[in-house]
Amino acid sequence: NVAEHEVNTDNDGQTRVTLKLDEGGEYLLRAEGTDRFGNPISHQRPLHISGEEDSVRLRILADKHTYRVGDNAAVTLHWREKPALALLTFEGARILDYQLVPLKTGENKLTLPMNVALAPNFELAVAVMTDDVQPPKHGGEASRFHSAASPFTVIRELKVDVKLHAKGNAERSPRPGEEAEVTITTRDAQGKPVAAELSLAMVEQSLLKRYPQAARAIDAFFRGADRQSAMKTTASVTFQYQPKTKHIDAAVLAERERLEREALESRRLDELADAGGAVALDDLFAAPASPADDPFGVPGAGEVSGNGQVPATEFAYGNAMLGADGVPANGPAIYGPFGGGYGMGGGGAMGGIGGGMGAGFGAPQAELPQSNGDFEGRIDPFRSNLSLQVQQSLQLQDGANLGDRLSQVNTWGALSQRGLEAFEDKGKAANKSRELSNVVRFQVQASNGGEVRELFLLNNTNELQAVQADGTWFNVNVDAKKQANVEALVKQLASEGVVLLPGLRPHETGYWNPAVTTDEEGRAVITFTLPERSTAWSLRAVGITTETLAGEASTEFAASKPLFGQLKLPAALTDGDTAQVEATIHNDALDKGAIEVTLKTTIGDKSVTQRQTINVTKKSIESLSFAAEIAAPPADGGQPGGEALFELTVTAGEQRDVVSRLVPIRPYGLPVFAIAGGSAESDALATVEPPANMTLGSPTLQVIVGPTVERSLLDAILAPPAWCQFESSLLASGVETTTSDLMAAIALQKLFGGSRDAGHPQAELLDARIRSSISSLVALQTDDGGWIWAGATNGNQSRGAGQAYMSARAMWALSLARKAGYRVDDTAFDMGLNYLRT
Repeated sequence: NVAEHEVNTDNDGQTRVTLKLDEGGEYLLRAEGTDRFGNPISHQRPLHISGEEDSVRLRILADKHTYRVGDNAAVTLHWREKPALALLTFEGARILDYQLVPLKTGENKLTLPMNVALAPNFELAVAVMTDDVQPPKHGGEASRFHSAASPFTVIRELKVDVKLHAKGNAERSPRPGEEAEVTITTRDAQGKPVAAELSLAMVEQSLLKRYPQAARAIDAFFRGADRQSAMKTTASVTFQYQPKTKHIDAAVLAERERLEREALESRRLDELADAGGAVALDDLFAAPASPADDPFGVPGAGEVSGNGQVPATEFAYGNAMLGADGVPANGPAIYGPFGGGYGMGGGGAMGGIGGGMGAGFGAPQAELPQSNGDFEGRIDPFRSNLSLQVQQSLQLQDGANLGDRLSQVNTWGALSQRGLEAFEDKGKAANKSRELSNVVRFQVQASNGGEVRELFLLNNTNELQAVQADGTWFNVNVDAKKQANVEALVKQLASEGVVLLPGLRPHETGYWNPAVTTDEEGRAVITFTLPERSTAWSLRAVGITTETLAGEASTEFAASKPLFGQLKLPAALTDGDTAQVEATIHNDALDKGAIEVTLKTTIGDKSVTQRQTINVTKKSIESLSFAAEIAAPPADGGQPGGEALFELTVTAGEQRDVVSRLVPIRPYGLPVFAIAGGSAESDALATVEPPANMTLGSPTLQVIVGPTVERSLLDAILAPPAWCQFESSLLASGVETTTSDLMAAIALQKLFGGSRDAGHPQAELLDARIRSSISSLVALQTDDGGWIWAGATNGNQSRGAGQAYMSARAMWALSLARKAGYRVDDTAFDMGLNYLRT
């Protein structure tokens, strides 16, 4: 034993011993003892001590090997020879940087800044050349070249901090319906402010607990794969050969050379025959196959060059040539799912570190289906999936004279699934860009102040989903009583290019902003309105800088009111109904006391106020109901029905909460339509008479005028639906309307095809309408091959058997489409024929 020490561990089972070893070499540290139960225990570890006799004269010493961008790494170069000049290199797949460092005998402390170029990892290498050729004191062979290497990891970290509070009050969290102020700060690893771009999302915690975040952390995503070192350090000056020479007969040397040349020629002929015409390289000059870690040979597995090309395929006679995009000329293409290479920096799906985050140049994204409308990108009239409508609205394209053809339509029709009217703001289309402004059109008339409010009737809530042109998603909270404010808000949002989505119910995403940019001080402030509901939210910010410093942060908070009420109301009421309005009172403010509940119902100019008192003995949820007589007001401006405004006020001491809901009132009975039409060159009279022996209520009149017969025919298919079409779409899936539109569109296409307007943009709209109608009919086909008037919805295609009349019309339309040259699914067409035959 070199040394032996007796020690006792403390209560934590730890002890410290200081060892001093006089000579270098290989040592073994062994600890032996007994535990408290008398059991023998032991452990050992090898230890290398570098002394003056160490054969390795150059070493790299560092306390840690993991740093963050911006740190200064403390590294010691221990040199045991005379002072010399060292080459210090930072290596990866290539030399990233280098320094010339003078070394003195002993320790040489260096401070190395860790910058972005060294991330995610690198290898620090040192090389020293000396003139000393004398045998070293420690014995062994003399060496004039000394080298050492050590790996290091560099983390690109962005510190993100998110703070939230109520606007104007930094001491408390925002409550439902209030404006929240979010402050985001971005710092580098040293705490210095940096500018960054972030996305900010506010999502309900209940959703995230049920479906946790599946994506990797953003810093791990941008870190990518570690560099594989492809450098090797060596020097020819280390080679020494001092043989004893003797004379060799020249004839012997000549004979040996002849035999080698003959063998080489024979081998070349054999290889040429086997390769089928390939030209072999001279063995005297061809490099042997290199191992994966050979820096002068073929790159190892997983190595990719800076331009995104993959290594050439190894062949018997060298390396095959690479074609365009890094594709081996004699090998299979290596492509990502969207074209280009998978390589770092190529034209791949996500690009790479070497070539940026550019998208790949592969197959273009499939175009969205286009259908009925006044221009390209119009929303399909009978889509039941509103999210698809929103997706279609994001694909608006430039059109000719779109702003000159805006139709004044009823608000209910404009906001229905068929009548969401989209058009492009000509004032914002100067640069031919795709605009989102005014995708939902609102009709505001001075004589009728209720039309804008009908936008919020569809939700029966004060919340409305909205999305901006840059992708920002937020809620719009509206007090239904303040009509003037509603109109001003709608106009302001439309001017800012905001798309309102009245058909979407409140959902788990309360706010989403894909592009929040901090300033040079690393600070950004965002203000938005919380949804009108009490729940727990998770606020998450994810960002990155221009130097690829990536990071994220999240915070959780609960938005709640100590006392609030909720109303349970139907989507619509009918004139003459007696409604039981249910109210739910959430009490978290009083342990004991009285709560005053007031319901004010306003229909037209008439208001009815009802009051009830709840005596609570603990914090709880209480329910109560109010009776309301529904009587529609007289028709105003020819608009049928009306609206009922319910205002619930909950009061307990100083606590007060007000909830307003607006519900439409539909006329009693079913709508009946009388239609008259024709063409006129001067004054004309058209008489529209109601059915005989029928009492009418809330009559309305709609007049549609077209400049030409051709324009009127196009409007029958491409224009917003008339009232009768809209009413029928509320009860049916639109199979009959789609069938009629398909047949009419094919006839119009034939009409325009024989005129000078064959190349008019309207021809493209007709073509898109025909294709979308074919797809709709195929999708609405039932399992037995027929069609029913109500349609097969929600994926339940076996709802009832097909109807002969409806099926015959659908097959008639599909047959016309086939005859016109359009593709109709063979399976669907054959099923329809079999249904009609049986």
